[in-house]
Amino acid sequence: MALLLMADRGFIYWDHLPSLWTRKMFPTGHTESVRVPPSVTTTTLPSREPDFIFEQPSTGNIGLAEAKGHIVTAGNSPDYKSDLAGALGQVLPWTHCLNPSPTENYAISSYYQEANATDPTLIAFTDPPPRKEADPEWSVSYTPDDIRRGNYGAWLIGMGLQQTGQALRSRDDVDPSERKLAILDVQGEDFAIAINRFLCPCLFTHPFSRLTTDFDGGWETVRNWFQMGVFAVPIFGIAVNVLRSIEEAIAEPKGSALQRSRYVSRRANFSKVKSTELLPGGFAGSIFPDGTLFGFLDRSSPLWQTEKQQSFKLAEDPQRGIR
Repeated sequence: MALLLMADRGFIYWDHLPSLWTRKMFPTGHTESVRVPPSVTTTTLPSREPDFIFEQPSTGNIGLAEAKGHIVTAGNSPDYKSDLAGALGQVLPWTHCLNPSPTENYAISSYYQEANATDPTLIAFTDPPPRKEADPEWSVSYTPDDIRRGNYGAWLIGMGLQQTGQALRSRDDVDPSERKLAILDVQGEDFAIAINRFLCPCLFTHPFSRLTTDFDGGWETVRNWFQMGVFAVPIFGIAVNVLRSIEEAIAEPKGSALQRSRYVSRRANFSKVKSTELLPGGFAGSIFPDGTLFGFLDRSSPLWQTEKQQSFKLAEDPQRGIR
């Protein structure tokens, strides 16, 4: 919910703040195994950190956000002030830990009501101005391109492209190899997609687990699923023109290819389509303003017959996966 709220306010790109801070403080190429030394944590860093760092491309503003979530039972009233104050306690101390200092801070709290509740489910937030400038002696320097790399890197990992996502966000030097991805046409726009096997239990036991990264050899398998009663499969995707920019960013790990491009949707009247309706192409789900896609692909999609694909130069080992 917090990500949707921030996107609605123009903050399109995001990264997990602790991960970004660690990657920039310890650029080893193995960011997930690095942890901040206890001496640094206790002497210089706030004890708790916010969840996210965002970029607003229209203004260049950088924002921090901490998200909270609560289930509200019947007869109880949320304590908005206390919840937001606690979230701010995680956000504000970090404004001097980053260089440049974030220009906006958000404390966000979601309150989910039961289906028969009289009060609606809602999101409360506050956005006070920053209190401190960056401390030049030990704050971490970063660029908007670092945020975009983290944004798309996380999505690529969700698509099953683990090595590509890691290389993108950590700026690793890699030797790209050609990979084929299925291409879904959604109202005249092409998206490179991958089935997410963690959201589709039938993929856990099927030998074609390689479908998480491409569809080579697996088209007939998917058609067989549908014949056995599977209605739709969960997919992650990225707009093809965005993935071409990601190719450049991987080939130039010290460059700013993602900063030179921005996704602009060519879809007309997409906002008027109900979320429960299937778009042409058999897709039902969400397309986000950064060009990423998530949802379900119905068995009626012509993709299963046309087997449309494109090749991309990514950081995946071509020998990985079960054939």
